[in-house]
Amino acid sequence: MAMSKATHAERQGHVEAWEESGLSARAYAAQAGVNPNTLVGWRWQQRRQVEARRSGRPVALEFVELRETEGGGERDATIE
Repeated sequence: MAMSKATHAERQGHVEAWEESGLSARAYAAQAGVNPNTLVGWRWQQRRQVEARRSGRPVALEFVELRETEGGGERDATIE
C-alpha cells in the first residue's frame, strides 16, 4: 500500500507531539505509524526553517534571470 504524502500541518503536529511525548523517535513513530527517519527529517526541516527566518537568510536558493540592457557594456562579457 502506498503512503500518502503528509501535509505541512500533519508533519508539524507529529513533530510537536513527539517532542512533548518524551519518547524516542523510534517509539513515537511506531505508535503514530510513521517512519522514524522521516520523523527526524521533519524535525530537522522545521528547525532549519525557523533558524533561517531568524537569521534572515533564504531557506532555499533561487535563480535570478539576468537580462542584457541596451548599451549595457561589452557583448562578449562572461558572467560567472
